[in-house]
Amino acid sequence: MKCELSLIFEENDGTLRWIFNILIYAHQISEPKVRKMLQPTLQEFLHKRSYQEVVRLAETDIDEGDFVRDYLKQNLLKFNASQVRVKGEKIKSICFTIEQAGHMQKAADPESVDPEVLALFEGHELKLQQINHCAIEALKTAGAKGVQIEKFSHE
Repeated sequence: MKCELSLIFEENDGTLRWIFNILIYAHQISEPKVRKMLQPTLQEFLHKRSYQEVVRLAETDIDEGDFVRDYLKQNLLKFNASQVRVKGEKIKSICFTIEQAGHMQKAADPESVDPEVLALFEGHELKLQQINHCAIEALKTAGAKGVQIEKFSHE
């Protein structure tokens, strides 16, 4: 017997957009090697035109604050579907992205980083708690009793 956990992120709940804003921001500010590592995930879930725009913008010298304000906060990117289903290793990858957002927030110098950029990272703890709560509720719906999950992590 085998069991698998799937998380379904819906475009309208904000979590999916939050996670992809972090991924796209990381893609924007990273060196080409890191960009190449992020591109398969972005290409898998983003609409073709949105993906192409993300790649195009990464080649420009747009200011980070302007990028966040003019592109990410305007909700211009579109997804391939209104729901994204992830399971297994991809859940770990999502958790890694969320944890990295927390590290980036802690490392950011409020004096030198645009407020729009800092605001991108807000709520990372809540996102991990939501994943935890969702998994517990799914197990309870399946009949489990006394379910407790310490935390979700990329480890």
